[in-house]
Amino acid sequence: IPEVGLEAQGEIDLGERSYQQMPVGDQFEVTLMKQQKDQKFGFVNASRRDSKPVLVVTRISDGGLLEEWNSKAPLATQVGVNAEISSVNSIVGDTAKMRTELQKSQTVVLTVQNMRV
Repeated sequence: IPEVGLEAQGEIDLGERSYQQMPVGDQFEVTLMKQQKDQKFGFVNASRRDSKPVLVVTRISDGGLLEEWNSKAPLATQVGVNAEISSVNSIVGDTAKMRTELQKSQTVVLTVQNMRV
């Protein structure tokens, strides 16, 4: 079920861990690097329907690199469901290009901000 204001790329599924309680705050950077070709960044995203050019994290997958990041990062830099990604490898303002970068890259640097659910 997509959230209001989002174009869904997949369903919202919090799995066993709830990321809804992440602190809302400043933007921070997350670097995810695939060590093997079959590794996944491990999150589903959606574009906002309004004019804000960001990707919104709608699901964090078990066993993905983002879940691994969250397990090791301080709470202030863990990524939650509903977090906004404003940049992927310095690409800003174009969600289609940001998604293409996520699909083709082995390493991504994301600019993220957790938002209220």
